[in-house]
Amino acid sequence: MKIFLLVQLCLFVLLAKGQLIYKIPQRDFFPYRVLCYDSSLQRVETKRDVDFKMTIPAFQVSALITWKEYKQYLEEVKKDSAAAFYIAQLPDSTITTTESYQQLISSSSFDDYPVPGISWLAALNYCKWRTLKENKSDSILFYYRLPKPSEWLCAYEYLQGSCKAHDFSKLFSDWTMGTYFDGMYGFKNDFPLDFIYLPVANQLNSKRKIVLGNSFLFQSPQLQYYLGLYFYDKGYRQTGFRLVTVPVHSDTATEKNLFNYWQLSAVQ
Repeated sequence: MKIFLLVQLCLFVLLAKGQLIYKIPQRDFFPYRVLCYDSSLQRVETKRDVDFKMTIPAFQVSALITWKEYKQYLEEVKKDSAAAFYIAQLPDSTITTTESYQQLISSSSFDDYPVPGISWLAALNYCKWRTLKENKSDSILFYYRLPKPSEWLCAYEYLQGSCKAHDFSKLFSDWTMGTYFDGMYGFKNDFPLDFIYLPVANQLNSKRKIVLGNSFLFQSPQLQYYLGLYFYDKGYRQTGFRLVTVPVHSDTATEKNLFNYWQLSAVQ
C-alpha cells in the first residue's frame, strides 16, 4: 500500500502548536499481564510469573515523532554532517514505491503525521540531537531516549485505563530501547526486555530490537505476539518512534551506558 494512503489514516495523532506529551504518574503494574503472557503456554520463554510486579516512577513520554519534527533534524544534519551520515538518517527507501517515497520526503503534506521507516540508530541519533538542542551547551540537565519496554507497557496500560486519547498501539508500532540477548528469559528477578545493547562505534548493530504495539500492518489482541517478530536496525513502514524525557542521574545505569555511547557528559 502506498505510504501516502497509509498516513491519511493516522487521524488519531493529536497535535497542536507543540508536541503532545503524556504524563504518566508513578504506578505499580504487572508487565507480563499487559503483554498477555499465559503461564500455561508450553514455550519455555513464555513461562513467566504473571504476578511479577514493577514500580515505574512518574515519567513523560511523547506522542509519535512527526515528519515536521524529524525534518528539522534532517535539515541540521544535512548542513553539519557527512553525506553518508545524512543518508543513513533518512527513512528506508524500501518502505514504499519510488514515486510515493519521493512524495513522502519532499512534500509538506505529511508534516503532522508520524515519521515511518526510521532505523533504531537513527531514532537514537534524533534523541541525542534533541537532547543537545534543548539543554545548555555546558551542561545537560535532562535527556531524551526511546522508551524502555516496561515504560511503554506502563504508559499504554495507564492511557487505556484512563480512557485518555492516545496514539499507542494503533496504526504504528514503536521502537523501544530494549534488545534481545541469548538467555534473557533465564532472568527471574528483573524484566529482561529492558536490556539495552549499544554497539561499539562503527560496529554493525546486528542485535534484534524490541518493537511493541499494533500497526496498520499487524494487529493482535495480545502484545506478546510482537515479541516473536524480528526487528533489526533498519526502517520499517509500520514502525515509528517516541521519546521519554529523563532527568539526569535518575536512571544512572542507562544514563552511563547511553552517555558513553553518545560521548556526552551530564551536569555534575
